Amino acid sequence: MAPQSISAKVCEVLYQLPTRIICTVIVIFQCVILDYYLVTHKGYAWLAFIAADLAVVFVFVAAFVISYRHLLMSRESSTQMTEVRPGSLPLGYIAWGVYSLALVARIVVIFRTFVFNLSESEFFGPNLLKLSLSLSSPIFLLLLMTHNNAPITSPRRQYIEEITGSVPLDILDSVEILDVLFTNQSRILLPFSLEHAILSVSCINLVLPVLPLLTLSRTHFGYKKLADGLLMGHRLLHMIVVNVPYLVIRLIIWHGAEQSVSVLLTKNIIMIFLTLHDLYAWKQEKELEKEENARNYEMEERNSITDNQAL
Repeated sequence: MAPQSISAKVCEVLYQLPTRIICTVIVIFQCVILDYYLVTHKGYAWLAFIAADLAVVFVFVAAFVISYRHLLMSRESSTQMTEVRPGSLPLGYIAWGVYSLALVARIVVIFRTFVFNLSESEFFGPNLLKLSLSLSSPIFLLLLMTHNNAPITSPRRQYIEEITGSVPLDILDSVEILDVLFTNQSRILLPFSLEHAILSVSCINLVLPVLPLLTLSRTHFGYKKLADGLLMGHRLLHMIVVNVPYLVIRLIIWHGAEQSVSVLLTKNIIMIFLTLHDLYAWKQEKELEKEENARNYEMEERNSITDNQAL
């Protein structure tokens, strides 16, 4: 039994560690690249952001350690046929909150001061900047993977995907819409209010994944479930905060500023349509459920009256 136990623990470590190591490496790489842009274009005083980088790495490592212990306890309890809930894992959404705030601070400085001076002919130009910002999407995925061990076909996994399924694409959407702020031409054609709206909405939506992570934390990553009404409210909030603003901004860029439109405009339309369709279907189900309950209540009343008359 001892050798089997040791080999099982070794397999567990090998299963859990790579995801955490890769996520940490990507976070550090993104921080270094963004710090280089700041120092190169703003001066050495911006090396102060290294303090924020250390805070981000520290909270990610702490979240990984705690989640590893919880998931290991959960896996061991399942082999012993005992039910142990793995805990709320609060550092998951705290880690993303700290990380996203540090990221947004850099984005605001970069896009309000020198992004329009970047040249595509340079290695540290707009392409590398966009690539480094887009790394937030796999960072979110890896952070999520390290905080649950739900089997692929389980209801827990389906619940987690329903809560977070669109987040990685929304992060890429937030980075893509910033593309119009990179060139001098776009900066001249776009009104200041539109530039401000694009930057504001993108930054908000980079912080927004805190909410699904918080929701999963409070529901113990699928061990509990949100009420249908709260789940639908979560999807409506997501539609209003993410897809509707991006759709409006892209239409303004297309028709008002006469700029080329992104294909992600179609993604915004599809997500809005699906959310409204699901809302309508959910309301129809609730109406049918109310009618069924009313019929059952009426039938019980009739049966009660009949029994009283028989007595």
